[in-house]
Amino acid sequence: MLKKFLGITLTILLCLPTSAALANSNVNSSSKEFTISSKTLNDSANKNSNYKKLLNDKNVVTQNKSKDLLESQKVADCTIQKDTPIKSNVNKTLLSSLQKSTNLNNSLLMSKSVVAKETTSSSVDVNTDAKPIADLKYVIMNPDSIKNGQITTDTQIAWLWSYNGENYTYDPNGYAITNMSLDGIPSISDSILGSLTGNIGFATQFKTPGEYIMKFKCMNDHNVWSDEWSISIPVEPVGNNTRPECTINYSTASGDTDTQFVFSWANSTDKDANDSIKDAQGLVIKDNQSYPLSKYITYQEQSLCAAKFTDPGNYTLMFRVSDTNNAWSNWVVLNITVKTALPKTSTPGNLSLSDVWNRICSNSKNNTSQEAFQRSIPESSQYFTSAVDSLGNVHYYYLLQLEDKYKSTSTNYLTQFPTYLIYNNDFVTSNQYHNGYYGTWFPDGSLSFKDGVMSANLGFKKYSWVDFNDYKRLHIFDFNAVKDYTVEYFDGVSTKHPYFVCYNMVNNSRIVYGQSNWFSDGSGNSFLSRIDRKTGNIIRNNDIIFGDNSEVANGKMIDNVNYQFYSSKIGCLYTINADTLSIVSKTPGTLQNGKFVAKVN
Repeated sequence: MLKKFLGITLTILLCLPTSAALANSNVNSSSKEFTISSKTLNDSANKNSNYKKLLNDKNVVTQNKSKDLLESQKVADCTIQKDTPIKSNVNKTLLSSLQKSTNLNNSLLMSKSVVAKETTSSSVDVNTDAKPIADLKYVIMNPDSIKNGQITTDTQIAWLWSYNGENYTYDPNGYAITNMSLDGIPSISDSILGSLTGNIGFATQFKTPGEYIMKFKCMNDHNVWSDEWSISIPVEPVGNNTRPECTINYSTASGDTDTQFVFSWANSTDKDANDSIKDAQGLVIKDNQSYPLSKYITYQEQSLCAAKFTDPGNYTLMFRVSDTNNAWSNWVVLNITVKTALPKTSTPGNLSLSDVWNRICSNSKNNTSQEAFQRSIPESSQYFTSAVDSLGNVHYYYLLQLEDKYKSTSTNYLTQFPTYLIYNNDFVTSNQYHNGYYGTWFPDGSLSFKDGVMSANLGFKKYSWVDFNDYKRLHIFDFNAVKDYTVEYFDGVSTKHPYFVCYNMVNNSRIVYGQSNWFSDGSGNSFLSRIDRKTGNIIRNNDIIFGDNSEVANGKMIDNVNYQFYSSKIGCLYTINADTLSIVSKTPGTLQNGKFVAKVN
C-alpha cells in the first residue's frame, strides 16, 4: 500500500463529543473514559490560585478563516495523471528506503509524534548548514470540483516532489534522497489515493470536510533530515452544508504544574438550519511531540473540560468542532505556558490554624450547631486536592486533623483517637459523624473523595442493646451543592453488607451508591441509587443484579453516560445508563483472565 511505503506517521486525536464522551477520531466514534479517579487522603497538593471565569470575552480564541492553498505552491498543469490502478505503490526504486523509514517511525517511543525523529550518522562529516530540501507543489486534478474557490471533498490533488525536470524535494549537496515521511493533523492516511505516473509525487482526496495540516520531510543517504514542510488545507462539503466555526474560551493561558486549565467550546456555532455542534477534538503539542488531550484531562462536562500539565514548558493546544453532518471546523490554536509550581500551603492563603477553625465555625453554610464543632480542637491542616465544578470554577480542598477536647477526662475510649474533616477554600465542611455517644468528626482512613463528593461508611451505637456496627450510616456530602445525603441502614447480626459509593460513576451531575445484599442460601437483593446533584432528586433501581459491591465499583464509563460492569451473580456484562440507571443491555458471558468473553449461542 502507498501509505506504508511513504512512511506515514499516524497522529491519533482525542474526540470529545458534546455528550462528554471521548472518542478516537481516526478510528471510530467509540468513546474513552477520562473521569477523575477516586482520591485518597494522601493526594498531592495543587497550588491555590484564582481562576478567571469561563466564557470571558477577554479569554477567547477563534479559528482562522478558510483560505485557498498558497499560489506559490501551485503548478499550472492539469495533464498530470495518476497511475493505474489508483491504489498503486510508489516507484520501486524508493521502495527499500521508504520501508526503512516506516520501520524507523514504528520503532519510535512516541509513535504518535507529529514530527519524525531526526537521526544523524556519526561516521560521516556532513555540512549541517545544507540540509535536504523538502517541498511539494500541487495541481488540482479535477478543477470542476472547486466550490466558491475552495477545495471540496470531491477534489483530487496531485502533490509533486518533482515535475518537468525540476526537483522540489532534493539535497543541495547532491546526496540521494532515501527516506520520506508524510504526516497529518488529523491523520491523512485514508486520504491518499496513490502515486503519480513517473514517480513524481502522490495524489490525495480528503473525504471529510475540515482543515487538514499536511507535513512532509525527507532524509538523505547520510541520515540527515530536512526541515519540515507543511501546509494547511481547508476542505469544504460538496452539498449545501457549511462547516461549523470553533470558538474556545479558556480560564488562563499561563499557570504552573498545579494549575487546572479550563477550556470550553460552548460558544462554537453552526450557521446551518437544523444543525448543531456535535463533537470536539483536542490535541496537545509539546517539544515537537503530539499527545491526545485525554493524557491531561482531569474533568469534563458537556462542552467543557479541565486539564493539568505536570511538566513545565510551552504547550500548543489545537481544538476543532464538528456538526451533525460530520463536517469539521478549522483548527483553533492556543499557546499556553506552564511553570513549576511553588511549594504548597497547608491552609487557604496560608492562614493560621486558629483562623481557619474560626472561619469554619462561623460559616453560615455549615451546620455549626452540631456538637462536633463545640468539642473539637484543630491540630493540623494539609492540602488535599482540587476539583472543578459544573460551572468551571476550581475549588481547593484541605484535610483538617482534630482532637476531642474531653480526651483527658472522658472514659469513652473513642475520644482518644484523632478525627478528620475535609474543608474547602470557602471554609465549607460536611456534617458531623455521630457515633451514638457524641458528635465528632471522621476516624482516620474512613474518608473517600472525588469531584466535590465526600463519603464515609461508618457504624454507630443506635441502641444500648445492639452492637456498635449493627447500624451504619453512609455519609455522603456534596460540596458543590453544600448538601448532605447521609443514608442510615441496618447491617447487623450476620448481614454485614455495607453500602458503597460508586466513584467511577460520580461526576458533577450525579452521585451513585448502592448495596449488594445476598445471603448464603441465595436470597437477598441488590440495588443502585442515583442522586441528581443539581436538583437533589434520587432514583433507585432494584433490578440491577450484582454479586458484590466491587463488581460495580470496578466497572468503567464507556462514554459520559453509559457504564459497564460484569455481574458474577447472573454471568453477564451490564451496560447501564448512569444518569437514569436504566439497563441498556445485558450480554451473557464469562470473565477469562480479567477479560469479558461473550457467550456463543
